[in-house]
Amino acid sequence: CWTCSSETIGAENFCGEIFREQNIPEDIKKRNYLDVTKVCNKTGIHSDFIIPVCRKTVEENILDGKITVKRFCYFTNKSDSLDQCKMDTIDQGVKRTFCQDCTTDRCNT
Repeated sequence: CWTCSSETIGAENFCGEIFREQNIPEDIKKRNYLDVTKVCNKTGIHSDFIIPVCRKTVEENILDGKITVKRFCYFTNKSDSLDQCKMDTIDQGVKRTFCQDCTTDRCNT
C-alpha cells in the first residue's frame, strides 16, 4: 500500500488527491520507497476475521476548509464490504469527502 499524508512536509507534491509517483523525491526512491510503501499482510497479524486493505481518504476540516489526503494500510472485518470505510466515524469537525479500500498492492493511488 502507498503510505503518505498530504499534511507531511515534502509529501504535498505527490500525495494529493491525484497520486504522483513521479514526484516522490529521489532520496525516498533510493531507500526503496520505505517511507511511502508498506506491505500490509506482513505485519504479523493473522486472523480469520480481519483482512488487510489499502485505504485512501480525503477529509476536509470544517473550520478552515483544509483538505487532507491520506493513504495507509488498514485492517477491516472480512465480512465488511469495501465500501465500509465510507460509513466509519471520524473526528468531530472533519468531513470525509472520499474513502476507498482496495486489496491489491499500491492500489490506493
